[in-house]
Amino acid sequence: MNRDWLTRISALGLIVSASAALAGEPWEERGHKTHVDQTRYSGDLDPTRLNTLIGHGERLFKAKFTVHDGAGRPMATQAIIPTKRKRLPEKQFHRTAGLDANSCAGCHNDPVTGGAGDFSVNVFVSEGFTNADFDTTDPQFSNERNTNHLMGAGLIELLAREMTADLHAIRREALRAARSSAETQTRKLVTKGVQFGQIMAGPDGILDLSKTEGIDSDLVVRPFGQKGVMTSLRQFTINALNHHHGMQADERFGARWTGETDFDEDGVSGEISTGDISALVAWQATRPPPASHARGPCLARSRR
Repeated sequence: MNRDWLTRISALGLIVSASAALAGEPWEERGHKTHVDQTRYSGDLDPTRLNTLIGHGERLFKAKFTVHDGAGRPMATQAIIPTKRKRLPEKQFHRTAGLDANSCAGCHNDPVTGGAGDFSVNVFVSEGFTNADFDTTDPQFSNERNTNHLMGAGLIELLAREMTADLHAIRREALRAARSSAETQTRKLVTKGVQFGQIMAGPDGILDLSKTEGIDSDLVVRPFGQKGVMTSLRQFTINALNHHHGMQADERFGARWTGETDFDEDGVSGEISTGDISALVAWQATRPPPASHARGPCLARSRR
């Protein structure tokens, strides 16, 4: 019986290889074969095009990237700012080397795709180091993080945008009032019931931000990341693809910004297109918010 199965598997492999050869293409295992064309999804999208884009995003989120896709970043670090390594990493598949996972869904899967992750898929990050090598899980130099869920992430980003707009409006009004009254104006930074300290605007247009709390000097609310350092799902996605998979987005690592088409020197260029990022963001942004169910369907049926 075992020999019979081995014979069938071997035959299947020969058939697949022969088919690839007849098609004039070398056999290679890839998780992501077709890039999303951003020009087809620009501007306002009707429901059909939006759902198509979301579908592409789900496929990418579940895709198991391989070296043929560009997985791995042998000569690039996990830094937000594109940064070259000083040396090759000791191990290519390592918790800090990128790749440390084959797919987004490999970590975000509990209780559904896009959810959280178990302890076994905790990640290691170097918070605060934006342009340095990072190749250790030593707690003295790295932070261990549990996988967050993405449910309701689009609503969270929209809320952060609204709060940012409110704070910027307060800043503009303070500066206007100071200029017209020729006196220093103090305003509390409060939006959606959350307090961020206060600002003082001088008649000369100088803004005193020394009493702000829990927000950067640009008064932008950043809702993503354990420390609230990511502004948007797009920024989060670009960082995560590079950090965990070594899949680099053209819009940050491409020739326009780095002068190179293969910044991580893995032999693959154009790993993630602008359209690919848009698709991933669209899928994440449309995940429903988490809900509490007092009695699940299985329990309800068992009590009938």
